[in-house]
Amino acid sequence: MSVTSAEEMFTRELFKRYEVNKKYLIPKTQYYDIIDSIKSAAAGANKKSRNDYYLMSRYDVLLCGDVWKLIKKRNIPDETPLYFVTIEDTFDVIKRAHVSTGHGGRDRMLKEV
Repeated sequence: MSVTSAEEMFTRELFKRYEVNKKYLIPKTQYYDIIDSIKSAAAGANKKSRNDYYLMSRYDVLLCGDVWKLIKKRNIPDETPLYFVTIEDTFDVIKRAHVSTGHGGRDRMLKEV
């Protein structure tokens, strides 16, 4: 099984799970919509809706280089950010952690991620 077919199969399975429960997985379009909503609400361009207040209480955005990343809202500014990953990028993140741990098992990989 090639890496490309494994990645496609993994992504397809994640999308199936997303259709059942949309609470934990974020597709790329929704990810960027959340980032845009938070940036516009923080800028104060328009009157904030209830959804804007909800998003701002739960998420924050962080500029990494020239890319905006969605992170969990931190209570302490010095706390390490917890990044959200889109469904489409999940395979790459897991594979990178797997290789960087020397093909270690589940527990070593979870520490890396």
